[in-house]
Amino acid sequence: MTQAARTLGVVAPYREYKVYGKHVYGSLYGCDPELLSDPEYLKETVVVAAKVGKMTLLDIKYWHIYPGVSIVAIILESHITI
Repeated sequence: MTQAARTLGVVAPYREYKVYGKHVYGSLYGCDPELLSDPEYLKETVVVAAKVGKMTLLDIKYWHIYPGVSIVAIILESHITI
């Protein structure tokens, strides 16, 4: 068991797992501020992204935090955030 696992109180043996997939992120410029403040538009964008990526969408939550919206989508394979 690794020192980090012992420190965190992990009792099960720690194993190294091979990770498959990619972490995709980016900075977008010139976006329409009205669309970035529209939770329904952004939710639909996340739903479409999950479908295109053949992901299993479990749940979407959003918070309208002026001047924009934060979205978290839980997918079986990982997550999507805006």
